[in-house]
Amino acid sequence: HTYGSLIRSYGFLNDLDGVWATWREMMAQRIAPNCITLGCMVEAVTNNGEPEAGLQLIRQMLAHEETCSLVNAVIYCSVLK
Repeated sequence: HTYGSLIRSYGFLNDLDGVWATWREMMAQRIAPNCITLGCMVEAVTNNGEPEAGLQLIRQMLAHEETCSLVNAVIYCSVLK
C-alpha cells in the first residue's frame, strides 16, 4: 500500500507529475497494481481535473485479463464525481 499512499499524497498536493511518476515507477519495478493503488490513482488524476485520464486508466486495466478484476464500482464512481 506504500505506492497507493504516495499516489494519494501527490494527488492531495495537486502534483500530477508526482502522481504519474510514482505510477510509472511502480510499473517499472514490476509491482502489479491492486484495487487500492488503482483506486488511489484514478481518484488522484480525476480530482486534479483529468477525469478522461482516469477513465483511460480504467479502460487499460479492463483490457488485460490479469488486471480487469481490479476495477470495481468504487473506482468507477471516482470518475463520476
